[in-house]
Amino acid sequence: MARLTMLVTALVVFMAPEVSGRGLRSQNGQELTTTPSLGVFVDALEAVNEQRANKRVSGSVDCEVSAWEEWSTCDESSMTQTRKRTVETAPQGSGSPCPRLVQTIPCKPVHCAVSAWGEWSACLDPGYKIRRRTVVREPKYGGTECPHVEARRKCHPKDCFMSDWSHWVCDEATATKRRTRHVTKPAQAGGEPCPKVEEETEPCDPIDCELDDAFGPPTCDSNGLQKRYRLIRTKPKFNGMECDTIPGYEQQEKDGKCPVDCKFTEWSKWSNCDPLTGKKKQTRTVKAPEQYDGKPCDGGREREESCPSPPRDSFCVVTPENECPVDKLLPSTQDGSTLIYPGGKTRCAFDDYTDPVTGFTSSAAYFFQVFPTRNSQPKKKLMLYLQGGGACSGDDMCAFAVQCSMGEGSMFIPSPLAFSKGLLNRSDENNLFNDWDIVHVPYCTGDIYVGKHETEAYVPFFALFLGQPQCLNRNMKAHHNGYENTLAVFKWALANYPEPEQLVLSGYSAGSLGAQLHSKTVADMWKVEEKKIKYDVIADSYAGVAPDIYPFSVLLQYFEACDFISGLSSDLVTKCKQAKATTVEVMSDLIQKTSSADWLFVNSKGDIWQRIFYQLSLDGILGFQFANLPTESDFFGRMTQIFDAYKSISSRVSAYFVEGEHHDFLDIYQWYNTPLMGTDKTLGEIISTFLLRSDAAPCDTPDCL
Repeated sequence: MARLTMLVTALVVFMAPEVSGRGLRSQNGQELTTTPSLGVFVDALEAVNEQRANKRVSGSVDCEVSAWEEWSTCDESSMTQTRKRTVETAPQGSGSPCPRLVQTIPCKPVHCAVSAWGEWSACLDPGYKIRRRTVVREPKYGGTECPHVEARRKCHPKDCFMSDWSHWVCDEATATKRRTRHVTKPAQAGGEPCPKVEEETEPCDPIDCELDDAFGPPTCDSNGLQKRYRLIRTKPKFNGMECDTIPGYEQQEKDGKCPVDCKFTEWSKWSNCDPLTGKKKQTRTVKAPEQYDGKPCDGGREREESCPSPPRDSFCVVTPENECPVDKLLPSTQDGSTLIYPGGKTRCAFDDYTDPVTGFTSSAAYFFQVFPTRNSQPKKKLMLYLQGGGACSGDDMCAFAVQCSMGEGSMFIPSPLAFSKGLLNRSDENNLFNDWDIVHVPYCTGDIYVGKHETEAYVPFFALFLGQPQCLNRNMKAHHNGYENTLAVFKWALANYPEPEQLVLSGYSAGSLGAQLHSKTVADMWKVEEKKIKYDVIADSYAGVAPDIYPFSVLLQYFEACDFISGLSSDLVTKCKQAKATTVEVMSDLIQKTSSADWLFVNSKGDIWQRIFYQLSLDGILGFQFANLPTESDFFGRMTQIFDAYKSISSRVSAYFVEGEHHDFLDIYQWYNTPLMGTDKTLGEIISTFLLRSDAAPCDTPDCL
């Protein structure tokens, strides 16, 4: 029996794989992969080896290992699991070697698992319904794949059902009636779809006037006749029959007429304030006298009121004893300005007048306005600022301006205090001219500041032709006295600001043209070259674009101004008197004569008022509706030609344009934020840099300023 055991043991040892620290190997040294069933066999084999080890030489130490660790998770790259153990006592002498230390087995497959089926859905449009289930566990390690998770089943089509139409409901605010219906059951499974119309509207049914048999009390109609009207039981609605179309609606009384009370016209507009009394006036007249024992008109035909502004101490009247020096002025508490009435040869276009019907008011007295600086260093920077307005250029046009509403604008009426707009707004902390002394020159003569001419009063024939007979009460003589007015202001400014470090002559609209024409006059009066005064001309919104058959000098010739524009050559004066000198010829002569001045022109690309004045020059007042204005591109091209001509004779000329049709920029709120074409700079940034410019280098780009 012992021999048989030894034989079996030897056979097992011979056939069994070699055990090492790396696992099991065959006789040829190839590593084997064990399974749990093979592990049982290996454990039995180790027991045999232990018996063999007991017979080894005494003094030898067998290998001892730890217990097995838990099986690892599945390695999905090799689809296997492993477990390990470690050597705790290494073998010595002829002791038994260490058994395998790592075992590897295939991963156990994980099969897909799904939930139970859900409920069937309602029928869908293509004619089927569906139910679904979800995947609870995805398959792994070769497990069974998931079955379908959606099932479909056909269903029967069902048509849409709509409710009946509602009753019509009339909305009196819109005179429209409305009815509605709605879907009670939507179509299913391809059934007949619902109609799109769920609401209908129609005009409300007309309701005719319904009269009562009884009459109301007697009343008076507009002709003073007594009538009685039947009482209205139902008022007409929605284009129903009107009450006054029903026979028997009214009944005229047999006796007398109704008393008619006297009626006044509306009060006229307030007149300009009288600077000496500080009061303004309103007038009215009797529109219709009383009749048939009516009440007479009660109350005055005229009333006065104190002017709220300017205060009494905000104006000064020039006399031989008082020339109104700037240091003695008492500024207005409203805007810090003072009105000065220079007297002498100054006057506005029309005599004092208030029309009793229309309320049109005119005043002959001329004033100008002074804004002394609040700076601690006054009289260093001076601006002469000419107010804008329109201009007339012939007897017919000027007479029509007097006769009709054009005469109510700033062309003939100076604006008191100029409303403190634009660069005159001292309350705007961003205003570039807050630290400047400004002399504001109002405009009330319609002659671009150069006139020495009178237009006799007459009624232009086309005033009636244009259908405005209500204007004919304004038949007055016009005094185009702009030259004397402007010169008086300049003389006062020179006496009070004789040596500024910087002098700006500026204006907008008609004031822009006035500034250009007086540029040489101002340069000579202040002796800017001799005194080295920095002199700038800023012309806002007037480029002088004129028709070829109506050159610019027609204006100058009409106002008898050719002899009084300082700087024009004798040949050009002659051409001016012949009304043949162009804008470029006149202004080029003045630009050359004021060689030390910097010139800045600002205009809208399609300035609507300059285009209107252009058309007015062509068609006269008969073109009053202005239906054939030049296009924006044509007007812009003509302006560009004018400024290119100026730049060709002086490097000190700069011109900028603004998109759109706006007219005037320096008199608008926050004027300095106006964006300019061809540059990322604003008008304020350009002017700020322009005022600091001291060299005469050419300026061809916006960045050169």
